[in-house]
Amino acid sequence: MKKSLKKYDEEISLGPIFSILLFLAALLFILLAYRQISKDLERLKIFNKKLLISSGLMAESEVIGKFSTWQWDLETGKIDYSDNQFRLLGVEPNAFAPKKDSFLDFVHPEDKEAIKASMEGIINNEELPFIYYKIIQPNGETRHLKSTGKLLVDQNGSKILLGINFDITDEHLLNIELQERNNQLEKSNKELASFNHVASHDLQEPLRKIQTFISRISEEDKAVLSDSAKDYIIKVETSAKRMRVLIDDLLLFSRTNTTKKEFIKSDLNELLENATLELAVITDEKKGSINVTKLPKLEVIPYQIEQLFINLIGNSLKYSLPEIPPQITIDCEKILSNEYPELIDHPFKKFYKITFTDNGMGFDPQFKDNIFVLFKRLHSKNDYPGTGIGLAICKKIVENHKGYITADSKLGEGSVFTVFLPQ
Repeated sequence: MKKSLKKYDEEISLGPIFSILLFLAALLFILLAYRQISKDLERLKIFNKKLLISSGLMAESEVIGKFSTWQWDLETGKIDYSDNQFRLLGVEPNAFAPKKDSFLDFVHPEDKEAIKASMEGIINNEELPFIYYKIIQPNGETRHLKSTGKLLVDQNGSKILLGINFDITDEHLLNIELQERNNQLEKSNKELASFNHVASHDLQEPLRKIQTFISRISEEDKAVLSDSAKDYIIKVETSAKRMRVLIDDLLLFSRTNTTKKEFIKSDLNELLENATLELAVITDEKKGSINVTKLPKLEVIPYQIEQLFINLIGNSLKYSLPEIPPQITIDCEKILSNEYPELIDHPFKKFYKITFTDNGMGFDPQFKDNIFVLFKRLHSKNDYPGTGIGLAICKKIVENHKGYITADSKLGEGSVFTVFLPQ
């Protein structure tokens, strides 16, 4: 019995220790569980916050972007609208229960049948292609909408059509405005073509007759005229010549705008040679010189580039300094567009930079942009002949080639015209 009691006492003494260890283990488990639950709750708060922000951003995006979303459960027939869907219809959010018939109440009478057919197509074909239609808001305002949808199938096999509506009223009105402008532009082009016909035929004929009759007045006839009559004849002859130049320049500018633009691989050296031959007489008269570096071969409109060279070289010859032979230097180099970011908006595109430098009278640099404006002249027509169209033609030709042209100068120090043509 003593042995049994001793053994019992030993076993009893282990009980409290075992209970304490069990309690500590349970406490540790509870602490770990609490820590994990706290982390899960914190994560849940973050996710809920993100979801709330995302939901708010989506709602704001719909308002800013003038679009809305809707869901249509094809099995139950239940339809859910976003808040902005109600706003697009001109009512407050949740102003009515979304149903097919309630939506049709807003559709313009001209488009009701098309929308009904579209709804039937959704049910039968389970798809919604782009459809354009009008709605009438309660205040009587007509809005233009564009809708599309996509079928989604969830894990349970439920078919839900997700749709998006876009308010395209502003775009529609802009398209109408653009169409009206296009019509006006087409009308203007027709009028311009009519003007070309008049300028090239009806105006040319009486002008030719004036010049012909003036030329037939002999020196003997002029001798019997008074001094004032002689002066009048000289003025008529001068005005006729100026009118001839003006008509020719206007026709050239018009053709630059309207003629078919056919690009041909051309050697610019040959086109430049043709231009210098065209100006050989005036170059010799002024004892001028033209120094040229080698030019590239490019896809260009040949006669326009030749006219560009004629105008730029002719401009340098015309505005040369008195008693100083004009010297014109034409250089060419290949550049990248990012070297001139303030001028060229095509990054990393290759261009040929062709410069025309002269030692002429130059001009005030404040007019470097105005000189390319049609009919803009920096000098009196009595001081220098011309119509103010030549440099405008240059600008139009360069624009036809997707290029750029600039001018730099100082009074009395010559001018530099720079042409950038894409490779």
